[in-house]
Amino acid sequence: MATDIGPRIGIDGEKEFRNALNNMSQQLKTLGSEMKAVTSAFADNADSQEVLSAQANVLNKQIDVQVKRISELQKGLDAASQKFGENDTRTLKWKQALNNANADLNKMRSQLNKVESELDGTADSTNDASEAMDDLGDAADNT
Repeated sequence: MATDIGPRIGIDGEKEFRNALNNMSQQLKTLGSEMKAVTSAFADNADSQEVLSAQANVLNKQIDVQVKRISELQKGLDAASQKFGENDTRTLKWKQALNNANADLNKMRSQLNKVESELDGTADSTNDASEAMDDLGDAADNT
């Protein structure tokens, strides 16, 4: 006999609520696979502006979905707290899911900051190289 140990709560619209959470989880998995595809497509040039821009784009999408997911988990936690109390096992499972989702969001934001920092560094290097080429061209013209 199978036992379901996932968080359960009897709230109005529970099926729709769970479907929304499952949909968001699937979106995050799809975006994760998109990130793998982007990263592998640029394996030879992993620090290029193109790959960093693509990674930042995917991370922004992931963050948007995760923020929505956290909002839904908070609703579930609030409903469980009202119905079962703060210290009920079901409420604590919702709290755990919310904490894990917040930790994942923090990791995504940290990764985005790293990618954006690398992207800024790449842009600065490109600008420096362009200026050096202009200076070299000017020096050649003066010769």
